[in-house]
Amino acid sequence: MGKRTERGRLFRKNLAIVLFISSVPMALIAFSTYLISSKQIEREVDYTHQLRLIQTADQLKEQFGQVEIIVSQYAQQDLFQNQLNHESYQDNFRLAQNMFELLTRLNSADRMIKRVQMYDKRDDTLISPDEGARAIVNRQDRDKYAALLDSGEGFYWKFGVTSNPDAPLTSMTLIHKLPVIATDPYGAFIIDLDPEEMNSLLRVLNPENSGAAFILDDQMDWIANGAASASPLAAALRDEMAKGKNAGASSFRFDWDGQTYAVGQYELPKVGLKFITATPLSLLSRPTILLSRLMIVASFAGLVIAFLLSWVATNQLYRPINRLVGLFRSKRIGSGSHDSRDELAFIEKQWQHLTYESREFQERFENSLPALRNAFLIQFVDGQYYVMSEQEIRKRMESYGWKVESRSFSFTTIELFDLPGQENGFSGGDDKQPITFAAANIVEELLRSRAQDVSVVNIQGMSLGIFLAFEGVGNKEQLKVKLIQLSEEIIHYLYTMLKVNVTIGVGKLTDQLKSIPDLYAQARKAHRFRDLDAVNQIIDLDGWTEIDYDGFTYPMTAEKEVLQALRTSDTGETMRLIESFIAELHANSTQEFYVLQGMQQLLGSIHYTLIQSGCNLHEIYGVGNLYEELTGLRNSSDVLSWCRSRLIEPYMRWVAETQGMKLKQLVEQVIMVIHREYMTDITLESCADLQGTYMKKLSLGFKQVTGMNFIDYLTKVRLDKAKELLRETDSKIHDIAEQVGYQPSYFTRIFKKYEGKTPGQYRGALGQS
Repeated sequence: MGKRTERGRLFRKNLAIVLFISSVPMALIAFSTYLISSKQIEREVDYTHQLRLIQTADQLKEQFGQVEIIVSQYAQQDLFQNQLNHESYQDNFRLAQNMFELLTRLNSADRMIKRVQMYDKRDDTLISPDEGARAIVNRQDRDKYAALLDSGEGFYWKFGVTSNPDAPLTSMTLIHKLPVIATDPYGAFIIDLDPEEMNSLLRVLNPENSGAAFILDDQMDWIANGAASASPLAAALRDEMAKGKNAGASSFRFDWDGQTYAVGQYELPKVGLKFITATPLSLLSRPTILLSRLMIVASFAGLVIAFLLSWVATNQLYRPINRLVGLFRSKRIGSGSHDSRDELAFIEKQWQHLTYESREFQERFENSLPALRNAFLIQFVDGQYYVMSEQEIRKRMESYGWKVESRSFSFTTIELFDLPGQENGFSGGDDKQPITFAAANIVEELLRSRAQDVSVVNIQGMSLGIFLAFEGVGNKEQLKVKLIQLSEEIIHYLYTMLKVNVTIGVGKLTDQLKSIPDLYAQARKAHRFRDLDAVNQIIDLDGWTEIDYDGFTYPMTAEKEVLQALRTSDTGETMRLIESFIAELHANSTQEFYVLQGMQQLLGSIHYTLIQSGCNLHEIYGVGNLYEELTGLRNSSDVLSWCRSRLIEPYMRWVAETQGMKLKQLVEQVIMVIHREYMTDITLESCADLQGTYMKKLSLGFKQVTGMNFIDYLTKVRLDKAKELLRETDSKIHDIAEQVGYQPSYFTRIFKKYEGKTPGQYRGALGQS
């Protein structure tokens, strides 16, 4: 303990000395800054001053360019290019009205524009929105304005065109010929700039009004001076520059009225302007001198405070080391005891152990990276990262090792099926997973040698996804050709090696990763429109649109036969008719989408028929969603097998368990009686007496077997026979009513109730058609 106390005391003393010494450089730096940094301060001042000047000049130059663009846009109007060149506005009121409207809009198009005039040399007139058209009477003025059109440039800047000789500022004017490319222009736009707008920019360079900021033209005349009138400093500086002194220098010193000023100048050769600013050196260097003095004071104060607080701070500074040692103590390497005399050696040993564990974890991570990449890619194309931005997705993919900068991307989908007519295929057995795994390996090996960055994932079932990244965002047509060629090679190898039917959806090329899930969804949808008869298909999504197949016809007659066979509980006949139904669907359209759509409609009709028969669908089929199961089937053989195992056989078992054959025979005999004696006064009671049963049992059995109650079925048979007689005979309606077992007046009412029209209207409609 004694040694540890002595070591701690020495540490605290050394720390106090360090704190004391650390305060000395601050004082030395402050003295050095104050005494020997004046030259550096001047250079920094000149640089900062010149930078502000250039920024302001560039801002003004940008505004000049904006004015040029706006004026050029208006000059390109057909009114100024052609109409006024061939027709006088004085003879055309509409033309004059349009001209003044455009000049008015041009006058307010930019805040730098003060006044807009149009000079017409044909009749020596000046036209402006506020003064209208006025003739140039003075011969000297006519020559001055005519000379504006002698320049070889289509538009240029000129000074003093419209200014008063006695005015304090010289006007700055943009001359734009009309038309601009004509060898003999008929006139020109004369655009005067607002000097007050330029003054507002100059005031930024002279915020405290202690210096000067102004603009001169090439004749050293005032263009803008930042105030209502030029200051004495500005006038003296202009006179100095007029003598040619410091002409080539970007910055120099100027002594005036007992002060030294930092002067910066910047020229715009294209416009012919020169920017000049002058700022007192005392104003620029004031913050630095004040800072140096504050540093000296702070150094002495810090020296005293550091000396007083060093002893207290020692314990606080040493506390993290104690905490770190305590943290490592429970996880130290080996079984040796902790050496309290050498905390740094202990910490080093523990740090080496953590480094070893980190390296081991990194190796494990690299080994599991392919699985992580695949899992992320599956979630990504499934749309689970839709809330992430493009930048976030790119960063995430870069963390998994993908190179995504300056690349084009494509997501191509592959689906595997049995070959048409193939028996004992893999799609319905247990060979899906090995086949898909083998296909993924084949595709990945093939693409590794032909694409720069490729990832193959098993999306679901017999589907694969291929994420490709191509370097550059150049010619997408060439990349698309390459994708098609790769798809053809994939089909060749998979068909040759695995004997499978392959459909490939070649995804669109994009440079936005966020659009990949949408392209994948489109590809999945396109696969639904594959041709069931074709072997090995390539669907190019760039040219694919959803097919609107107006010629598709749903086989209603085949559906009725299936439902009738289902009611008779004949499994073999029902499956035969379902197979015929699928064949008729396939004959109407080979598109997978329409075949599955037709099967879904048949499934709905079967459900409706079973419900009408009193069946409990939940009791028969459990909690599964038959529509989803049907949608997941991809070929006709799978659909037929599914219909037998999941649709027909469960129903037949239920029928066998819940309904006896005697009841079915009973109902069938009653149906025969109805069809034979419908024209007589037949009733449920008479049929029950005839069959030796009671009315309630017959009524329930009739409903279960036919899906209709007795009276509705009898009415349907009678009305069907009546409609047959109305179509095929010329018998009177009175006679037809008696032939089907109705009184004439009641026959008309019941016929209209079920058919929506009277027998006479029904026969009349047949005659019209």
